[in-house]
Amino acid sequence: MGTEYPDDIRNGEWEYSAFTAGLKLNDKANYKANYKACFQCHKPHAKQDYVISLARLRGQAPGAAVAMKTGPGDVGITGFDFGPAKLTIGPGQYVTWTNGDDSPH
Repeated sequence: MGTEYPDDIRNGEWEYSAFTAGLKLNDKANYKANYKACFQCHKPHAKQDYVISLARLRGQAPGAAVAMKTGPGDVGITGFDFGPAKLTIGPGQYVTWTNGDDSPH
């Protein structure tokens, strides 16, 4: 497994996918067009099994937890989950995303 990807970006047997806002597989995203960045981002974390947040799961990640905002235009990311599940804003209003995970996305 994984041999279909070039050696310089191969991440063991890991694969990456993109999903639409409706939680369906985004078939417009494909490895050659969009996933190369995923492979390149995860490749330096090979000693953590290519999972950036493994250190946090083991309780070994440096730094304190990120404080989540809870205002009407705030979305928090934690445990690779986004909340609230639904957010409605008007034209000209802003959404603030706060990532509490180790992963930069």
